[in-house]
Amino acid sequence: MSNGILLPKLSDADIDTLNNNNIALCVSNYGLKLDMDQMNKFRMHYFHYKNDMYNISLDLDGGQDKNIAFRNCDLVQGGWFFFKQGRLYQCCIMANIDYFCNHFNVNLPYDLDDISIDIYNHSLQEIENFLRTPHEACKYCDTITRHYSYQHFGVSKGDIKEWTM
Repeated sequence: MSNGILLPKLSDADIDTLNNNNIALCVSNYGLKLDMDQMNKFRMHYFHYKNDMYNISLDLDGGQDKNIAFRNCDLVQGGWFFFKQGRLYQCCIMANIDYFCNHFNVNLPYDLDDISIDIYNHSLQEIENFLRTPHEACKYCDTITRHYSYQHFGVSKGDIKEWTM
């Protein structure tokens, strides 16, 4: 999933690699002007969310049952995995939790090896097992009361309440 900003910087060899390995890019449109000729080089899905935004509820106390949160997580169950710096994450939330913690000066204790797996040092079977297993960090996601409705997209007010239950 991408907003597409960096896609024009990919070489034709990069695009061929993605296409030859059946990696589909899902590009969201948050009002950005994208070069559709460049976009059409990819085997991808193009999503236009009509300037709507998905709201995710975090439980900063970590009081959720990790098994229930994992089972109810549409991100994990939908296979919306996140790849960042050679590591594969079950979801975009944990892949970016460090930004959240730094921005709001919050200390959510998490272990990088709990929330992600280094794809270069693990077998395919180990990676598949990782993606199918609830992890301790799942207890920070309130997937039961998560806001499934879309809200109008706009500039964040920088309030932590935009992200928490």
